[in-house]
Amino acid sequence: MRLFRSTLSLISLFAAACCAPAGVIAADAATQNTAQSAVQNAAGSTADNPHANPAEAQAAAEEMTPSSLAGKKPYAGPNPHSALTPEQHITVALRHRTEGRLAQAMDTLDRAIAEFSEDPDLLGVRGSFYLEQGSLTPALADLEKAVRLRPDDASLRVNRSQVYRRFNRPQEALADINKAVELQPDLVAARFNRGVMLYTDGNYQEALADFEHCIAADPHSAGPYLNRGITRDALGDRPGAVEDLTRFLELAKNPAWKERAQQLLDAWNKPEQAGESAAKENS
Repeated sequence: MRLFRSTLSLISLFAAACCAPAGVIAADAATQNTAQSAVQNAAGSTADNPHANPAEAQAAAEEMTPSSLAGKKPYAGPNPHSALTPEQHITVALRHRTEGRLAQAMDTLDRAIAEFSEDPDLLGVRGSFYLEQGSLTPALADLEKAVRLRPDDASLRVNRSQVYRRFNRPQEALADINKAVELQPDLVAARFNRGVMLYTDGNYQEALADFEHCIAADPHSAGPYLNRGITRDALGDRPGAVEDLTRFLELAKNPAWKERAQQLLDAWNKPEQAGESAAKENS
C-alpha cells in the first residue's frame, strides 16, 4: 500500500517540532516535544541541582523573568534576562512559544546562546524551533553542533534525523535514528520515525515491529495505532488494520486526522459491505 499524500499517510513523530517532510503528514496530537525534554534534561535530577524538578525550574524562571519577557509590557533594555541559567532561558522561550510569541522565543534563545554558546540544550531547542518553521539550514547547524557536544542524546539525533530527511540525506537520517533507538530503546519518537522510514522503503515487517514497540511503550498515544494499522494493511492484515484505525479514532484529538482516518476506514469497509449486500440479494 502506498502512502497517501492527499488523503492519509503515516504520521511522522518529531522529538521536537511538528512539521511534514516530503510525503509524510505530521500530526500535532502525536508530537513529542524535545524542547520540553530539554528543560527536563537541563534541569537534571541530581541532588545538588536546585532546579531538579522541571516544575521548580519553571517557577524559578518565572520568578526571575522580567515582565518584558513575560509579555506584560513592551520589551526594553539590552538584555533583561542575562541572569538566567540555560534551563531557565529555555523555559522562558517555551513560554513565549506556547503563548504565540515565536519572535520573542527565538530572541530569547539567540541571546542565551550568545552567552552560553556551548550549551547543547539551548542549541537543540533553537534547532527544533528552526525545524518547526522550516528553516532547515540553521536548524541543521544548531543540531549538528548540539550532537557534537552531546553525542549520546537520543532526542537531538531524532531531530537531526528529520533535518537530514528534509535535505534528502536518507542514509544519514537512518544512521541518526538507529543510534537514537540504540541509546533510548523506548523513545517513542525514535521508534516511530524509524518505522516511517522502514515503511517508506517497503520494509513493512520491520516497520511493524517499531510501531508495536511504540504501542507497548505508550499504549495511550494515538499515532502509533494509525501507522501500525496502515502497515498491517500493507502486510495483508485488513482486520487488524481496521482494529488499529478504530483505536486511533478513539484516542486521537486532531479533528483533521480523525476525519482522514475515518475516510480510510470507510473505504476499507466498503468492499466488505458490498459483499454483504450482494450475498443478501442472492439469498
